[in-house]
Amino acid sequence: MILQDTINNIEQIGDITEQAEFSIKASKKAFSILSCLYSDLPLAIVRELGANGLDAHVVSNKSNIPIEIHLPNALEPWLKITDFGTGISHKDIYEIYTTYFASTKTDTNDQIGCLGLGAKSQLAYTDNFTTTSIVDGVKRIYNIFFNERGLPSISLMSQENTKEGNGLSVQIPVKNTDFDKFREATYTACKFYEVKPTITGGKIDWDQNKPQFTGGFWKSFHKNNQSYALMGKIAYPIETYKVDGDHYDILRKAG
Repeated sequence: MILQDTINNIEQIGDITEQAEFSIKASKKAFSILSCLYSDLPLAIVRELGANGLDAHVVSNKSNIPIEIHLPNALEPWLKITDFGTGISHKDIYEIYTTYFASTKTDTNDQIGCLGLGAKSQLAYTDNFTTTSIVDGVKRIYNIFFNERGLPSISLMSQENTKEGNGLSVQIPVKNTDFDKFREATYTACKFYEVKPTITGGKIDWDQNKPQFTGGFWKSFHKNNQSYALMGKIAYPIETYKVDGDHYDILRKAG
């Protein structure tokens, strides 16, 4: 998604004898704050990783193919989100995937992400997860973890030739007390996808209800008790009481 940068025109009065730009020190505290920007972690993780999968399918002209989400269960206690897009090269894994605020999506509105933070959201939930990337016949598995200094780190665990197609999967261990939270988060994050994800490890009953009313940029569903702003395929709840005038009446009746 293209970000609109603002250029500040500064008028200087008098002489400036010394000037320095602010910077950020790499520390456990800094990375913890950047990774933990979300009030609902299960929802944020599924939403952000799912959006990355959708973006990968857009780039690969596979928008009609579903991503795959494995729900955690007693026998397989992990969340795994897989796409069948381009995969991420070994070079980009180290230069972009692991760099906060680095993104390949800032020059297009055809993709959802742009801040370079979503792929790191799972670090606020777990201190160790794996990412598997397949690019041009080579499968690489990486471990993302906190090192002895408490800083996010990545290591290449294995590399092998494969006949599997390109793609990326992220696997996150889930506490057994959070199984239902991630199932509910998957439903909430993906219920507005035009192409619903393939679900393994569990079951989700997607609502098949059709909108009662539609407009140029809106739809009203009878069963929804909440209004959402849909950006890309991602739904963000609207706090109706903060909306003024005619828009409030519309949202109140639609919600």
